Amino acid sequence: MKTLKTTLALFLSLLLAFGAAAPALAAGDDVVLSGTAGDGVTWQLTNDGVLTVSGSGPIVDKKEVEYDDDGSSTVTDFESIGSLIYDYYCEQTAGMRVEDAERARFALVREINVQEGITAIPEDEFDSFYPRKIMLPSTLSDFGFRSINAVFAEEVVVKSAAFPYAQFNVAAYRSGAQPYPDLDAAVEGYIAQQAAIDQFGRDTLPFEFLRFVYSIQSGAYEAEDEEIAEAIAFYSEAFGEEADAFETLVPTAITLLNARFGTAYSALEQIFSLEETESGKEIVADETIENLIDTERERVNNTDRLEPMTLYPDPQEEYVAYRWLTVTAPGKSCLAENCRIAGVNFVNMDGSAADGENLCQFCGKDHSGSLWQKFVGFLHRILYFFAHLFGLK
Repeated sequence: MKTLKTTLALFLSLLLAFGAAAPALAAGDDVVLSGTAGDGVTWQLTNDGVLTVSGSGPIVDKKEVEYDDDGSSTVTDFESIGSLIYDYYCEQTAGMRVEDAERARFALVREINVQEGITAIPEDEFDSFYPRKIMLPSTLSDFGFRSINAVFAEEVVVKSAAFPYAQFNVAAYRSGAQPYPDLDAAVEGYIAQQAAIDQFGRDTLPFEFLRFVYSIQSGAYEAEDEEIAEAIAFYSEAFGEEADAFETLVPTAITLLNARFGTAYSALEQIFSLEETESGKEIVADETIENLIDTERERVNNTDRLEPMTLYPDPQEEYVAYRWLTVTAPGKSCLAENCRIAGVNFVNMDGSAADGENLCQFCGKDHSGSLWQKFVGFLHRILYFFAHLFGLK
């Protein structure tokens, strides 16, 4: 009995010690974030990555707008479900490598479940995350542009009949790119791409800083004192220097630029010049560094990776969409039909034709079965032609 008590005491002390040092997303923490988003609308995010929005009525963003003397407006404070979750994500991933931060982003919101009673989702509400599953209710009547990023979704269920087609971003590659074998590989490809983009930004930061300084010194750009102070603080931290003036940071930036791109600049005037154009003064970079940066940018941009593609309003013909979404809605195979109407080639991962390839554009049904169905399909194609001609479809 004494041995049992000793063992239990030791186990309990280890458990308490672990709990004290546990991170914010420990297994014992069920609800990570929660809040309200309008009258009668509540939401919560659990540590297994499930975001649930429930209640009745529209999801409402909270915005504060300041109006200037000339009538222009500036959004000074913006609070939405997505922005609150994104702020939390930034806190949790501060100091992480880009790869690790992006993996954390994929894990943070794995499922978005908008329950019955919710009537509207604002634009860009959840576009910062990559859910694998999306559930939208039959009560939804207003679905904002890019309100949900479904590029990496495996399942999207649209119960509302208010949308003839699901207006989501879909998984896509540049034409000629080698498809990833599965979704997890595509995610890793995307993460690697984000890391490459981030590294490119760090490598070119001295160049952008020097351009900014030259534009001020040459009179091509007039910066406010506050903007200059903020820039000095930002670049001081980025370059690891303590400075109170641009002149202190310029030699460091030139040294960093030369080290990264193998150049041998010693002065700001060797890198940039000011030219008069029809539209005004223009900062022109030395051809050597411009070519080096353009080559690096092209290398980063051409990395074989998954790319988000918006089907509305103008699809790009050089893209090929791959079906990673299972989209359901009343009487429609939304995504395949939407791609066809947008003029985008729509195929499965293995290159075969997508399910629903023979869906009728007039009624949304498959008429490829019996002879009678083929006849009905023929009539519907005629009806669709005239309906489309007069703007009814």
